[in-house]
Amino acid sequence: MSEITVTARARAKSGKEKELEDALRAVTGPTHAETGCRRYAVHRDLQDKSSFLIVERWASIADHQAHMATPHVQELFRKVPGLVAAPPEILTFELLPMGDRSKGTL
Repeated sequence: MSEITVTARARAKSGKEKELEDALRAVTGPTHAETGCRRYAVHRDLQDKSSFLIVERWASIADHQAHMATPHVQELFRKVPGLVAAPPEILTFELLPMGDRSKGTL
């Protein structure tokens, strides 16, 4: 199976922006240490500080599924409902190689 890219978008409830950022920060180190994690990067919108985007790249779907079952992600899932305005949007993609490989991949 080829690598996958996962994006997750979340909007913090008003006044919960720092708590959501801290919760995402807490899972980043353990996630980086996981088998198959190629990239796990948290971003915040420049215009809307309540809007977060997580971009992930995994060696396989199985590695991402294992990530979702880890204790640190399960703890994040327990916290998230109280921190976000709506359920996060999580999308999974396959890469379509095009052009210069060094510029066409994450």
